[in-house]
Amino acid sequence: MNSIFRKVRERLLKQNKLKRYLIYALGEIILVVIGILIALQVNNQNELRKKHNLELKFISNIKNDLQSESEDLQNIIKRRESKALSARKMAGYHAKGKVDTLKKYYTNFANVLYWEVHHPNDKTFRELINSGNLSLIKNKQIKRNLLEMESQYNQIQELREHTKHDYEMFFYNEYKDIFNFSTAINAWANPDGNHKLSQAEVEKCLKNDAIKNGYTLAAFNNTEIGNRSKEVLKIVEKTIALIDEEMN
Repeated sequence: MNSIFRKVRERLLKQNKLKRYLIYALGEIILVVIGILIALQVNNQNELRKKHNLELKFISNIKNDLQSESEDLQNIIKRRESKALSARKMAGYHAKGKVDTLKKYYTNFANVLYWEVHHPNDKTFRELINSGNLSLIKNKQIKRNLLEMESQYNQIQELREHTKHDYEMFFYNEYKDIFNFSTAINAWANPDGNHKLSQAEVEKCLKNDAIKNGYTLAAFNNTEIGNRSKEVLKIVEKTIALIDEEMN
Protein backbone atom coordinates (compact mmCIF):
# COMPACT_ATOMS: atom_id res chain seq x y z
CA MET A 1 0.00 0.00 0.00
CA ASN A 2 2.84 2.42 0.88
CA SER A 3 4.61 1.67 -2.41
CA ILE A 4 1.45 2.52 -4.38
CA PHE A 5 1.10 5.88 -2.59
CA ARG A 6 4.81 6.60 -3.19
CA LYS A 7 4.52 5.90 -6.93
CA VAL A 8 1.47 8.17 -7.22
CA ARG A 9 3.31 10.99 -5.45
CA GLU A 10 6.37 10.58 -7.68
CA ARG A 11 4.25 10.62 -10.85
CA LEU A 12 2.44 13.78 -9.82
CA LEU A 13 5.70 15.53 -8.96
CA LYS A 14 7.26 14.53 -12.29
CA GLN A 15 4.24 15.89 -14.11
CA ASN A 16 4.67 19.15 -12.15
CA LYS A 17 1.08 18.95 -10.93
CA LEU A 18 1.68 20.60 -7.53
CA LYS A 19 -1.96 21.41 -6.85
CA ARG A 20 -3.06 17.84 -7.44
CA TYR A 21 -0.13 16.62 -5.38
CA LEU A 22 -1.14 18.80 -2.41
CA ILE A 23 -4.75 17.62 -2.68
CA TYR A 24 -3.56 14.04 -2.85
CA ALA A 25 -1.20 14.55 0.10
CA LEU A 26 -4.02 16.09 2.12
CA GLY A 27 -6.25 13.15 1.29
CA GLU A 28 -3.54 10.77 2.34
CA ILE A 29 -3.17 12.59 5.68
CA ILE A 30 -6.93 12.44 6.19
CA LEU A 31 -6.89 8.70 5.50
CA VAL A 32 -4.08 8.22 8.02
CA VAL A 33 -5.97 10.28 10.64
CA ILE A 34 -9.16 8.30 10.02
CA GLY A 35 -7.20 5.08 10.39
CA ILE A 36 -5.74 6.27 13.69
CA LEU A 37 -9.18 7.31 14.95
CA ILE A 38 -10.65 3.94 14.00
CA ALA A 39 -7.79 2.16 15.76
CA LEU A 40 -8.32 4.31 18.88
CA GLN A 41 -12.05 3.63 18.79
CA VAL A 42 -11.48 -0.11 18.52
CA ASN A 43 -8.96 0.06 21.36
CA ASN A 44 -11.39 2.07 23.51
CA GLN A 45 -14.15 -0.42 22.83
CA ASN A 46 -11.85 -3.26 23.84
CA GLU A 47 -10.91 -1.44 27.04
CA LEU A 48 -14.56 -0.75 27.86
CA ARG A 49 -15.40 -4.39 27.23
CA LYS A 50 -12.59 -5.50 29.55
CA LYS A 51 -13.77 -3.10 32.28
CA HIS A 52 -17.35 -4.24 31.87
CA ASN A 53 -16.37 -7.90 32.15
CA LEU A 54 -14.28 -7.07 35.21
CA GLU A 55 -17.22 -5.17 36.71
CA LEU A 56 -19.51 -8.17 36.17
CA LYS A 57 -16.94 -10.41 37.86
CA PHE A 58 -16.71 -8.11 40.87
CA ILE A 59 -20.45 -7.64 41.36
CA SER A 60 -20.98 -11.38 40.98
CA ASN A 61 -18.44 -11.96 43.76
CA ILE A 62 -20.05 -9.21 45.84
CA LYS A 63 -23.39 -10.95 45.48
CA ASN A 64 -21.88 -14.22 46.72
CA ASP A 65 -20.41 -12.37 49.72
CA LEU A 66 -23.76 -10.71 50.47
CA GLN A 67 -25.67 -13.97 50.27
CA SER A 68 -23.35 -15.44 52.90
CA GLU A 69 -23.66 -12.25 54.93
CA SER A 70 -27.46 -12.46 54.79
CA GLU A 71 -27.38 -15.90 56.40
CA ASP A 72 -24.91 -14.75 59.05
CA LEU A 73 -26.96 -11.66 59.89
CA GLN A 74 -30.13 -13.70 60.31
CA ASN A 75 -28.30 -15.91 62.81
CA ILE A 76 -26.82 -12.89 64.58
CA ILE A 77 -30.26 -11.29 64.95
CA LYS A 78 -31.67 -14.46 66.49
CA ARG A 79 -28.75 -14.74 68.89
CA ARG A 80 -28.97 -11.10 69.96
CA GLU A 81 -32.70 -11.41 70.53
CA SER A 82 -32.05 -14.54 72.61
CA LYS A 83 -29.37 -12.75 74.65
CA ALA A 84 -31.61 -9.73 75.24
CA LEU A 85 -34.45 -11.99 76.41
CA SER A 86 -32.14 -13.86 78.80
CA ALA A 87 -30.76 -10.56 80.11
CA ARG A 88 -34.28 -9.27 80.84
CA LYS A 89 -35.10 -12.49 82.69
CA MET A 90 -31.91 -12.19 84.74
CA ALA A 91 -32.62 -8.53 85.55
CA GLY A 92 -36.05 -9.69 86.77
CA TYR A 93 -34.50 -12.36 89.00
CA HIS A 94 -32.17 -9.79 90.54
CA ALA A 95 -34.97 -7.27 91.02
CA LYS A 96 -37.11 -9.87 92.85
CA GLY A 97 -34.17 -11.43 94.70
CA LYS A 98 -35.21 -14.95 93.68
CA VAL A 99 -35.18 -17.30 90.70
CA ASP A 100 -37.69 -19.66 89.13
CA THR A 101 -35.13 -22.48 89.15
CA LEU A 102 -31.37 -22.66 89.63
CA LYS A 103 -31.02 -24.19 86.19
CA LYS A 104 -32.66 -21.19 84.52
CA TYR A 105 -30.28 -18.82 86.28
CA TYR A 106 -27.22 -20.78 85.18
CA THR A 107 -28.34 -21.21 81.56
CA ASN A 108 -29.46 -17.60 81.14
CA PHE A 109 -26.16 -16.46 82.64
CA ALA A 110 -24.17 -18.42 80.04
CA ASN A 111 -26.44 -17.31 77.19
CA VAL A 112 -25.90 -13.63 78.01
CA LEU A 113 -22.18 -13.81 78.71
CA TYR A 114 -21.19 -16.10 75.84
CA TRP A 115 -19.15 -13.71 73.66
CA GLU A 116 -19.60 -13.97 69.91
CA VAL A 117 -17.54 -12.35 67.17
CA HIS A 118 -18.75 -11.52 63.66
CA HIS A 119 -16.49 -10.66 60.74
CA PRO A 120 -18.50 -9.26 57.80
CA ASN A 121 -18.33 -11.14 54.50
CA ASP A 122 -16.84 -8.19 52.61
CA LYS A 123 -13.76 -9.71 50.98
CA THR A 124 -14.63 -8.44 47.48
CA PHE A 125 -15.56 -4.97 48.72
CA ARG A 126 -12.26 -4.73 50.62
CA GLU A 127 -10.42 -5.84 47.47
CA LEU A 128 -12.09 -3.06 45.48
CA ILE A 129 -11.25 -0.47 48.13
CA ASN A 130 -7.63 -1.55 48.61
CA SER A 131 -6.95 -1.76 44.86
CA GLY A 132 -8.65 1.57 44.11
CA ASN A 133 -11.07 -0.17 41.74
CA LEU A 134 -14.37 0.81 43.38
CA SER A 135 -14.99 3.10 40.39
CA LEU A 136 -15.43 -0.04 38.26
CA ILE A 137 -18.90 -0.42 39.84
CA LYS A 138 -20.98 1.87 37.63
CA ASN A 139 -24.27 1.49 39.50
CA LYS A 140 -24.16 4.36 41.99
CA GLN A 141 -26.81 2.86 44.28
CA ILE A 142 -24.84 -0.37 44.65
CA LYS A 143 -21.76 1.65 45.62
CA ARG A 144 -23.78 3.77 48.06
CA ASN A 145 -25.21 0.63 49.67
CA LEU A 146 -21.78 -0.96 50.07
CA LEU A 147 -20.40 2.19 51.69
CA GLU A 148 -23.48 2.47 53.93
CA MET A 149 -23.00 -1.13 55.06
CA GLU A 150 -19.41 -0.36 55.99
CA SER A 151 -20.57 2.66 58.00
CA GLN A 152 -23.23 0.57 59.78
CA TYR A 153 -20.70 -2.13 60.63
CA ASN A 154 -18.35 0.47 62.10
CA GLN A 155 -21.16 1.71 64.34
CA ILE A 156 -22.05 -1.85 65.38
CA GLN A 157 -18.40 -2.52 66.19
CA GLU A 158 -18.32 0.56 68.42
CA LEU A 159 -21.44 -0.68 70.21
CA ARG A 160 -19.89 -4.14 70.59
CA GLU A 161 -16.78 -2.58 72.16
CA HIS A 162 -18.99 -0.62 74.56
CA THR A 163 -20.91 -3.81 75.41
CA LYS A 164 -17.65 -5.66 76.02
CA HIS A 165 -16.57 -2.93 78.44
CA ASP A 166 -19.89 -3.26 80.31
CA TYR A 167 -19.49 -7.04 80.47
CA GLU A 168 -16.03 -6.72 81.95
CA MET A 169 -17.13 -4.16 84.53
CA PHE A 170 -20.51 -5.54 85.61
CA PHE A 171 -20.16 -9.26 84.93
CA TYR A 172 -16.66 -10.71 84.72
CA ASN A 173 -15.24 -8.61 87.56
CA GLU A 174 -18.26 -9.21 89.80
CA TYR A 175 -18.93 -12.86 89.05
CA LYS A 176 -15.37 -14.19 89.03
CA ASP A 177 -15.08 -14.74 92.81
CA ILE A 178 -18.62 -15.92 93.56
CA PHE A 179 -19.85 -17.98 90.62
CA ASN A 180 -18.76 -21.16 88.84
CA PHE A 181 -18.46 -20.30 85.15
CA SER A 182 -17.79 -23.84 83.94
CA THR A 183 -20.95 -25.17 85.60
CA ALA A 184 -23.02 -22.46 83.91
CA ILE A 185 -21.46 -23.14 80.50
CA ASN A 186 -22.07 -26.89 80.84
CA ALA A 187 -25.68 -26.32 81.91
CA TRP A 188 -26.22 -24.07 78.90
CA ALA A 189 -24.48 -26.35 76.40
CA ASN A 190 -26.08 -29.52 77.75
CA PRO A 191 -29.48 -28.56 79.22
CA ASP A 192 -30.52 -32.20 79.76
CA GLY A 193 -27.42 -33.08 81.74
CA ASN A 194 -27.16 -33.56 85.49
CA HIS A 195 -25.22 -30.54 86.77
CA LYS A 196 -24.18 -29.61 90.30
CA LEU A 197 -25.87 -26.22 90.78
CA SER A 198 -25.29 -24.07 93.84
CA GLN A 199 -28.11 -22.28 95.65
CA ALA A 200 -25.55 -20.42 97.77
CA GLU A 201 -23.72 -19.07 94.70
CA VAL A 202 -26.93 -17.83 93.12
CA GLU A 203 -28.07 -16.13 96.33
CA LYS A 204 -24.75 -14.24 96.52
CA CYS A 205 -25.18 -13.12 92.92
CA LEU A 206 -28.75 -11.92 93.50
CA LYS A 207 -27.51 -9.57 96.24
CA ASN A 208 -25.03 -7.89 93.88
CA ASP A 209 -26.47 -4.62 92.52
CA ALA A 210 -23.66 -4.22 89.96
CA ILE A 211 -24.65 -7.53 88.34
CA LYS A 212 -28.30 -6.45 88.27
CA ASN A 213 -27.32 -3.22 86.49
CA GLY A 214 -25.19 -5.24 84.11
CA TYR A 215 -28.19 -7.27 82.96
CA THR A 216 -30.22 -4.12 82.39
CA LEU A 217 -27.42 -2.78 80.17
CA ALA A 218 -26.96 -6.16 78.46
CA ALA A 219 -30.65 -6.29 77.53
CA PHE A 220 -30.45 -2.79 76.02
CA ASN A 221 -27.14 -3.30 74.19
CA ASN A 222 -28.02 -6.69 72.70
CA THR A 223 -31.38 -5.36 71.53
CA GLU A 224 -29.63 -2.39 69.91
CA ILE A 225 -27.05 -4.60 68.16
CA GLY A 226 -29.88 -6.83 66.91
CA ASN A 227 -31.84 -3.85 65.58
CA ARG A 228 -28.80 -2.40 63.81
CA SER A 229 -28.11 -5.81 62.31
CA LYS A 230 -31.67 -5.83 60.96
CA GLU A 231 -30.99 -2.51 59.22
CA VAL A 232 -27.83 -3.92 57.64
CA LEU A 233 -29.78 -7.01 56.53
CA LYS A 234 -32.28 -4.76 54.72
CA ILE A 235 -29.43 -3.06 52.84
CA VAL A 236 -27.87 -6.44 52.01
CA GLU A 237 -31.12 -7.75 50.53
CA LYS A 238 -31.70 -4.56 48.52
CA THR A 239 -28.15 -4.71 47.16
CA ILE A 240 -28.55 -8.33 46.09
CA ALA A 241 -31.72 -7.34 44.19
CA LEU A 242 -29.88 -4.42 42.53
CA ILE A 243 -27.03 -6.69 41.45
CA ASP A 244 -29.51 -9.16 39.94
CA GLU A 245 -31.02 -6.30 37.91
CA GLU A 246 -27.59 -5.12 36.83
CA MET A 247 -26.45 -8.56 35.72
CA ASN A 248 -29.64 -9.21 33.80
